[in-house]
Amino acid sequence: MLLNSVLFVGFSGLISKLWFRHDQRGVHRGLYEWDDPALAEAYVGALGWVLALVSVRGSIHHAVLPGLRRDELLRDPTLADTVAPSPKRTWWRLVEVEGS
Repeated sequence: MLLNSVLFVGFSGLISKLWFRHDQRGVHRGLYEWDDPALAEAYVGALGWVLALVSVRGSIHHAVLPGLRRDELLRDPTLADTVAPSPKRTWWRLVEVEGS
């Protein structure tokens, strides 16, 4: 994991990165917080294709949610709908919190 973490620290504007283990459907999620939405999009452009090479075709998705902070989204995942409403974009929601 240390090597993986070193890769991410070189991206300007990255505030935090959280990985979530798979849910009941085998979906893994990552939640990244950036200080600028343009930098988040640049990250996807720089590394998204690398992830696609080692993943099931069509399984890599991303959404940039300007104005939402990590802690706000963790407290209330439905806030994503206020920024980017779409019935097809519920894949990013956390579905279970261990210990709750």
